[in-house]
Amino acid sequence: MIKNKFKYTGFTLAEVLIVIGIIGIVAELTIPTLLQNYRISVTETRLMTAYSILNNMIKLSANDNGNPDTWDIQNTGYDVNAFFNTYFMPYIKFNGKKFEDDATSFTAYDISGNYEYMDNTRTSKVYYMANGTGLAFIQGATIGRTRRRGSFFILTDPDASKKVIGKNVFQFNLIVDPNLYSVTAGQDYPDPTTFSCSIIESNPTVHAQTIAKCKNSTMDTPFSGLSQITCTALIECNSWKIPTDYPIRF
Repeated sequence: MIKNKFKYTGFTLAEVLIVIGIIGIVAELTIPTLLQNYRISVTETRLMTAYSILNNMIKLSANDNGNPDTWDIQNTGYDVNAFFNTYFMPYIKFNGKKFEDDATSFTAYDISGNYEYMDNTRTSKVYYMANGTGLAFIQGATIGRTRRRGSFFILTDPDASKKVIGKNVFQFNLIVDPNLYSVTAGQDYPDPTTFSCSIIESNPTVHAQTIAKCKNSTMDTPFSGLSQITCTALIECNSWKIPTDYPIRF
């Protein structure tokens, strides 16, 4: 009798099912983390780019229109979109979608999803920049009381169904001094001696307070305090990287 020299082996059905189960468990554990890391990376890149775009925009506008402390900007009672068109629009590259036609502004919420932030009577339309972010501007608000002459809102995902402060909506201030101006999140709340990147990073108490304010992000009156800008400040002050203790998940 001739014996077969070859012995054929294979996986049993039970073994195949076990392998498939292990792959499913690994995927369930890793895919959410990969997606979150991707969203974080996109947010960091778009915020850093927007910061550069805004500061370049102000510089170019100042060259043509004079120092921002001379611009015709009021706390209330003027056409914010006309102001935007004069001082900002000529100095930004937009994509094919110029602005949000179906709204005079946008509505943003805290992380609980039930608090409306935007004062739609003072906020511009949402303009779509070439890098994929949305841009809105709120007039004055503190002229004559602080160094802030208005605030920009960057929408890192402008087409998201819900705009959430600290997640896909980030505030920057237009800070103006004589012959000195910048767009930043790390100043003027309430002043640079008590709220700045150096203090946030060096003072554990201030850092903890900033984290708490970003996490809560609620105010009795929109723009009356520093809660919503603290989220942007935490990222700006961390070299445009979302800190490991950042209180909002992506």
